[in-house]
Amino acid sequence: MQKAQVAIARPLRVALLAVLLTAVSTWTVATASSATPERLTVQGFLSEAVQLQPMPVNGVVSMTFEVYDAWRGGSLLATHGPVPVLVTDGSYEVELPLGVDQFGGTIAWVQLTVDGELLAPRISLTNAPFTHVAESLAGADEGALAAQLAAAEGEFVAQVVASVGLHAAAQDPHPAYADEMELPTRVDCDGVDDTVRLQQAIAGANEVILPAGATCTVLRTTAEYALQIVKDDFRLRIEAGAVLRLADGQASGEETLRIVQIGSAAAAIHGVTIEGPGTIDGNRANNPLGKDVVMQRRAGVAILGIAEDIEVRGVRFVEASGDAIMIQGNSLENARHIRVRDNRFRNVEEGIIFFMADHVSITGNHIHDVLEQDGIEPHEFSEFWIIADNIISQVAAESGSGINPFAGASDGVIVGNTIVGHVDGIDLQNTDRILVSDNLIRKPGGTNGIGIRVRDVPGVDQRCNIVGNRIEGYHYGLLIESDDVHVSRNYVVGAESHGVYWNLGDRGTITDNFVIDPGGRGIHVADGDGISISGNTIVDSRAVPVMTDGAYFKSTVTGATFVDNEIVGQTFLAVRDDTGGAVLVRENVGFATETRGVASVPSSASIVSVLHGLDSAPGAPHVSVTPAGNLGQATKYWVAAVTDTSFEIHLDADPGAGGVDFSWSAVRD
Repeated sequence: MQKAQVAIARPLRVALLAVLLTAVSTWTVATASSATPERLTVQGFLSEAVQLQPMPVNGVVSMTFEVYDAWRGGSLLATHGPVPVLVTDGSYEVELPLGVDQFGGTIAWVQLTVDGELLAPRISLTNAPFTHVAESLAGADEGALAAQLAAAEGEFVAQVVASVGLHAAAQDPHPAYADEMELPTRVDCDGVDDTVRLQQAIAGANEVILPAGATCTVLRTTAEYALQIVKDDFRLRIEAGAVLRLADGQASGEETLRIVQIGSAAAAIHGVTIEGPGTIDGNRANNPLGKDVVMQRRAGVAILGIAEDIEVRGVRFVEASGDAIMIQGNSLENARHIRVRDNRFRNVEEGIIFFMADHVSITGNHIHDVLEQDGIEPHEFSEFWIIADNIISQVAAESGSGINPFAGASDGVIVGNTIVGHVDGIDLQNTDRILVSDNLIRKPGGTNGIGIRVRDVPGVDQRCNIVGNRIEGYHYGLLIESDDVHVSRNYVVGAESHGVYWNLGDRGTITDNFVIDPGGRGIHVADGDGISISGNTIVDSRAVPVMTDGAYFKSTVTGATFVDNEIVGQTFLAVRDDTGGAVLVRENVGFATETRGVASVPSSASIVSVLHGLDSAPGAPHVSVTPAGNLGQATKYWVAAVTDTSFEIHLDADPGAGGVDFSWSAVRD
């Protein structure tokens, strides 16, 4: 009796969701001799992973079985199917009528098709367990996210999400297998020093498994790493409960040290995967470092050089002195097509950093208890990247940002992340064409720091959109210090000072935002030309208002407009304008910019003072008066003495009996 086990993975699309169907099957071969099968009986288990939760399959699936004389290519010896296979609570069994003459005494390789999905690679009837994967594993949820963002925010977002692979199906997971099948190598660790045996396993196999419950301890080598992967199409799997741990005393200063290094500066590398759900432990407690450590010198996993199509998924990273994951291209070519998804990080100096890396996707990671620096940091000329649906928190808000793109990072999307406790939530420095959308950014206590900051070198355009974020706490909700920044549909609550602080920058917009209960001003514009502010709601809802001014324009502001906003609950002025008329203020609720009424010059008088009710003085050309009838004994009238509170209507003579009534209107400059 010959047996082989096979694990099958393929996508199943149901209601536009990507559903992963897996099967673990046992081939039972009854033989007339030890080499020639008489029949095949397939037994196995099928489950659907819906939102990462396995569910047993119930129902009928279609299976086709083809027998070849080679692992790849070769001649078709026999075929059976498609046949319906009944699956009950995940279990199934089917007997195939494949006889001796159909095999002819050759080694048999079986290829499966499940519900029309071709699985690869083929499996030998005499081989040990192997993994079958469908030719395409498209992610419908990610594609839906990409389409939604592209429709909402424009062409460059579509380029970004397409470039990081959200629309495309994954490639054949084993594109470069040799003609001989290679089976996974499981490494038994002694927990004392497993460096050599692990490195030998990596060099000798295409897939290495650290088995469940194992503790594998590694020491730094004479190079800058403990382990190195320099072969294409390689997979390192750390099973549940397994730990890859840096030994005690290996990191005592600021020297370079990587637990696992993928690639090198010397050669390109493609198609490497590190996957969990096991743990990579940097052993921080026994490898102490000061706060002045140069962060990118250390990493749990480092992806270096001309690396392409690399993925780190489902791994737990703990106690890292330095970066948990670092991605770094080189001066010849950027690293590209890197995916970091669904990992867990705790007690790390910094979560994920990448520079000189393009087409990077960082999604679904939980980065808890960042100790000193940034949760996620793209920089140095990285472009076409997406950071989505991550959760990032800091133990004590001493330094760093939740997400900190800078130094030339461009064409990026930051969407749907939750950031709690960092000094700054999202800090864009010297970047270009970035969309920051639908993030929750929260600072418990609301002291110091900035929710979202956009800053740049003078004269360099950011061209960033800050859209639909919720920002709670912080000293400033949003701080803008760059040109061409557009701030819209954000909800900023409880800022210690200003809700939106436009410190400098030209050609920007602040539209349709809600600024609630700021400690200082709702919107503060200190410098800039051509800033348009419209449709915002600025409210102090506290029983005793604290907000000083709804909006403030410093004397250095030029060419600004403040139109169709609502201001409620300020302590002093709704709009404070120190520009001397450089701001156009119109049609705002809670700030009187246009008023009208009726005034009378009585008999025996030639002047009347009118309270116009505006929040500041209208210019004399913007006060209009019209007599309701004739002027009586007078022949002329005019407006004079326009102040912040009133103006006067003058006649050249006493109108006589009954006086003269005037209709008037006033408009603020």
